[in-house]
Amino acid sequence: MMNLLIRGAEGDPSAVELGSVMFGNAVGTSTVQLLFATVTRDSPYDDEAYGISAYGTGEVHLYDVAVTDGPTNGVLAYGAKMKAAVVDLGRGNVDRGIHAKRHGSIVATDIRGSVSGPAFLSTQNAKITVGQEGDLTGTPQYEGRVGGLVYNETDSSWTGLAATADTSANASVGADDLALGDIWYEDGTGDADEGFYGQTADGPVRLG
Repeated sequence: MMNLLIRGAEGDPSAVELGSVMFGNAVGTSTVQLLFATVTRDSPYDDEAYGISAYGTGEVHLYDVAVTDGPTNGVLAYGAKMKAAVVDLGRGNVDRGIHAKRHGSIVATDIRGSVSGPAFLSTQNAKITVGQEGDLTGTPQYEGRVGGLVYNETDSSWTGLAATADTSANASVGADDLALGDIWYEDGTGDADEGFYGQTADGPVRLG
């Protein structure tokens, strides 16, 4: 097995600038590491509009990485496992901060900056664990959609399972974003159709 390492100048991420970084499955690669670097734009290879993204890669480590005002969004793990520590997303530079999607998982420690959208966003049965919080802020701070969960280790709190008043899909992401096994719940209105739902090949099924 081999490891992929992209390493800039220790202690000075601004010394080495990368346009964008997108990691995909790589046969024989056990871990991918991006250390001490600055990312300056969106990836041109997909439509997710993130400066740093990982797709289905076994494990990705980010450490002491900065994002300038070029990228639309910060960091995405799409079906990938990621550890991100000392990541600076700037001050209002980007919309979404840290995003786990489609069963991806992120352990986030000391994430810094401010974003205009959600600071930590988990969708489609993904999970984000927020360790040492850093000072990253967003609106909302934590958001979970369609089975996505965010766990804050500091106060042992969970944000998860997005609510929707539409039993055909999760209104916040749209029907096209639902996948088999996605789970959501009704919004507590007390209506007869309130409950938990799961997506099957034949459409939504009420679970309880």
